[in-house]
Amino acid sequence: MGLFSALDRDTRERLLDQRDRFLARRQPRLETIHTDMAAMNADAWGYSVLRFYLSQVRAERQWITALKRQAAERRRGKNRIVELQQVAGRRFLGILLYSYC
Repeated sequence: MGLFSALDRDTRERLLDQRDRFLARRQPRLETIHTDMAAMNADAWGYSVLRFYLSQVRAERQWITALKRQAAERRRGKNRIVELQQVAGRRFLGILLYSYC
């Protein structure tokens, strides 16, 4: 993710969509297991690990949604940040420009 901005916009969006679809398929399965473990009064360790992993999946999906929203705002001109390929090595008022997309 550290060099994510080096990818073109379409590739970034495609990767985020693919990751979100993967997590969207996984989340209901984990929630079912989580519910079943609670009903079975499963051991605390396994239940705790599953609860943590499920919270990570939920958090990552929220993060992806936020990234997509920020990208959409940039496309509409809000907080627009130019693509890395367009500014590499260019200077504006003596400052070397870099992308933080």
